[in-house]
Amino acid sequence: MRRLFALALMILTMASATPAPAARIETGRDLSNACAEAQNWYLSPEGAMPRAARWCKQYLEGYLMVQKRIAEDDFPGNAPTESGGAGATGSRAACLPASMSYAQMAALIVRTGEWNPALMDKPAIDLASKAFAGHDGC
Repeated sequence: MRRLFALALMILTMASATPAPAARIETGRDLSNACAEAQNWYLSPEGAMPRAARWCKQYLEGYLMVQKRIAEDDFPGNAPTESGGAGATGSRAACLPASMSYAQMAALIVRTGEWNPALMDKPAIDLASKAFAGHDGC
């Protein structure tokens, strides 16, 4: 009888549990939701950082690392053109102020997503690029 009760309790617990967030960030919505959780955690950091908040931070770290490498011309095809302009893509790497914290970056992602709802269903890189496009800390 105890086993039956324990099994029923386990089934009810599993059925009422909230669905787990996506295992990775693919869309702007995924990034915005993860960064919203990070933003909330940074406001009152109690306990361990939530999983989604870590995903936001890891995504931003990767994004900034790639942008830094692009700015340093570490990628083929990113060499300046003959006219001295940007490389073949015509884009310029994001260059954020050194004093910008992850909490501020997460808030910027969330705010940009709110202001640009069309980016929420596009790839996450589109939202990140839009969020950091107007910042020049170099």
